[in-house]
Amino acid sequence: MLRVIKRAGASALQRVRHHFGLSQADVAPFLGISPVQVAQTESGARPLPLKAVLPQGQLSAAQHAEPAAVPDAPDLAALLARARQCRHEAAQARFRLAGLQERAAVAHHRLAALPALRQIPLGGPPWLPQQVLWLQLFEGEARLELGASGATVQTLLTARIAALEHEAEALERVLG
Repeated sequence: MLRVIKRAGASALQRVRHHFGLSQADVAPFLGISPVQVAQTESGARPLPLKAVLPQGQLSAAQHAEPAAVPDAPDLAALLARARQCRHEAAQARFRLAGLQERAAVAHHRLAALPALRQIPLGGPPWLPQQVLWLQLFEGEARLELGASGATVQTLLTARIAALEHEAEALERVLG
């Protein structure tokens, strides 16, 4: 029977701890015992020391107390500051998006011009090695640029802009 009481006491202590979001180290000073003793009590290895019974009872009773009406209104200044930050970040992202679009357009121009550039004019000399290398570089740079500023990057940035604007609108609705 004593073992059952130990386990019931241990689980009660553990329930109280979890209810208040406390670790064993957090609750130990209130109980007047060490964190090791809390762990041993919760595992059923030892009973709760007598000096800790009253504080543990207070915690158990407090667990069932009616919540006090604590005012928890949003901090309007913080909401306004975040809405402004979202608007600012969205404007910066739109500026970056415009730059990406310009860079991607140049890369597309290069790739579109490749077939014409690769044609050897009738009666012209064959391509020189440096010209072949130049065309490869011309194309390679365009493809790299599209990887850095093309459709995928633009789509992700557009989604980020939409999210920032949506967050700002939601906060502005709360602010009235």
